[in-house]
Amino acid sequence: MATYRRDRRAEANRSLSHCLIGLWIILSCGYISAAFAESDTSGYSSAIQVEVLKQSGLTINGGLIEYPEPGQPEITTRKVTLPPGAKTGWHYHPVPIVGYILEGELELQLADGLTKTLKTGEVIYEAINAVHQGVNNSSKDVVILAFYLGIEGEPTTIKVPSSK
Repeated sequence: MATYRRDRRAEANRSLSHCLIGLWIILSCGYISAAFAESDTSGYSSAIQVEVLKQSGLTINGGLIEYPEPGQPEITTRKVTLPPGAKTGWHYHPVPIVGYILEGELELQLADGLTKTLKTGEVIYEAINAVHQGVNNSSKDVVILAFYLGIEGEPTTIKVPSSK
């Protein structure tokens, strides 16, 4: 059983690595020049600019980033657009999610009372299993590039009643 868990953890870590590589490719195609950590720049010429956007083992509410087990890892990339005045509705994610604010300003409200405003160019590690909603209080669209590090066949987002 311990070997199985080690194998599943290694597989999940490989999938997470692939997701981060994919994130770098997508973001470098017009949004930023690169997204690898500075320690990963030794093989690049000095003309390549590398900027760490965010690096942490914690989510926005201070929870640990943990990959769900068991199951076949599956990464889903979504572009989410909230028009002015839109709300996502109360929901939670049972899996890690990395979001990048491409445009606009999003107010993230957690059911425990924490509120955070995210602006263009900011990265968010969404809270895992914490009820929250996103709100666009501005007069312009909010556009988010989101990477869901899920499990094949399992939901990445679960809606909850508006009473939290």
